[in-house]
Amino acid sequence: MTKLRIASVLVAAIMAIGLIAFPSVASAQGVTVVTGNVTIDGNPAPAGTTVRVLNGTTAVGTSTTGASGASANQYRIDITASDALNGKTLSVVAVIGGQDSPTTGAPTFTFAANRVFTVNVAAQTPPPPAAASLTLGSSQGISGSAVNVRGANFFGNSVVTITVGAQTVTRTAATSATGAFDTTIAVSGSVGAVTITAIDARNRTAQATFTVAQTQGIPGATGAAGPQGPAGPAGAAGAAGPAGPAGPAGAAGAAGARGPAGENGADGEDASSALGVVALILSIVAIAGVGFGMMRGGMKKKEGKM
Repeated sequence: MTKLRIASVLVAAIMAIGLIAFPSVASAQGVTVVTGNVTIDGNPAPAGTTVRVLNGTTAVGTSTTGASGASANQYRIDITASDALNGKTLSVVAVIGGQDSPTTGAPTFTFAANRVFTVNVAAQTPPPPAAASLTLGSSQGISGSAVNVRGANFFGNSVVTITVGAQTVTRTAATSATGAFDTTIAVSGSVGAVTITAIDARNRTAQATFTVAQTQGIPGATGAAGPQGPAGPAGAAGAAGPAGPAGPAGAAGAAGARGPAGENGADGEDASSALGVVALILSIVAIAGVGFGMMRGGMKKKEGKM
């Protein structure tokens, strides 16, 4: 018994020295087993439910329930021990509807080599994701046009493949964590409608239609009116209009200049004849005067007698 005890102590000492002298070799040996039951919305998960062990967002082990003789809702994942995992906090999730569940508060354990960890997973059915969608920067153009393509609600941190009609475009786009992407592709094809399709790694699909127009392109919108141009030259004079009604008589004008002297008049009668006429007139006047004086004197005499 004493020799046996001494031998056991020696073996233990040798193993301890080996672990101290060669820690990386010792820690890398063996397999760590993670096992447990899975429920979905409180009910046992069906066989074939995928379970993943995650280091952050990276899967370090994957299996399904009901595999290797386990019960329908039980899983077992064997993980090769390594220094990179020792001491890490790992989480365990079930994949439901293409999404890890639970999305928050997943059960965890601290990894150690050559151990068996029992981790039960209570998953929930995720709400249906919003439908993936495509939006084009322009809906029409000539064949060969560069078209901006924006996608939303695809699987996050995935790769989307874009096809134009029956032609697969070599360009692919990486989605953001929220499943969005923004890229530009060349659209070629004959005149008419062309279907642009985007599909991600989990088969989420969305489509949009682009119309290939005639080679000369689609007429643009009417531009704004330009500034007013300069006035043109005067046009030819029109025909004379009809005469208007006579206006009122104007004021009398100033006296005109004295006209030239008229021609000499015809010769008059003999002067003697004229003098005779004058003498006759004077004689009549004298006789009348004498008669008037005599009448006046007669009247005065009668007045005196009275």
